[in-house]
Amino acid sequence: KTRAFYGCSKLKSVKISSSKIKTAGSQCFGKISSKAVVKAPAKKAAAYKKLFKYSRIQKA
Repeated sequence: KTRAFYGCSKLKSVKISSSKIKTAGSQCFGKISSKAVVKAPAKKAAAYKKLFKYSRIQKA
């Protein structure tokens, strides 16, 4: 299980510059602020939204 940002309760946003992400751990955004936002390249926004669906992130 990947927990990249797990427990970072003060995290407000994550900017993803890469357009090559293929997987995300189910808890990579676990226990972060409910207002946290993930910003991704416009071309990959729909794909990343689907990818992070089960990663406990509210907004992508």
